[in-house]
Amino acid sequence: MRRLKCVASKVIFWDFDGTLGYCPEGWAGTLAAVLAAHDPGSAVTAQGLRRFLNEGFPWPTPEIPHPELATPGLWWERLEAVLSRVYVAVGLPREIADALSHQKWLSGPK
Repeated sequence: MRRLKCVASKVIFWDFDGTLGYCPEGWAGTLAAVLAAHDPGSAVTAQGLRRFLNEGFPWPTPEIPHPELATPGLWWERLEAVLSRVYVAVGLPREIADALSHQKWLSGPK
């Protein structure tokens, strides 16, 4: 058996949603947490957001190239549009939805 030696000076770990890491409530939970931080009295829940998260993400079609998402800025611009659309679908004004969708949240064990 032949062994290959790999020496790398830089490594990128790309986590697909739910593989290396996860958020128990997923994208819906993250959106609900961002909204709750903005408006603690909001009645919108992760469950209420979840039904609007069925489209717009690029990863359900990995066989289709996405050169339009080739930079971090383009990637986040696309995702922010998806997230903003979800907030609008549950009744937030576009201006607030856009502002909340621009926030980057990292979550992990507390």
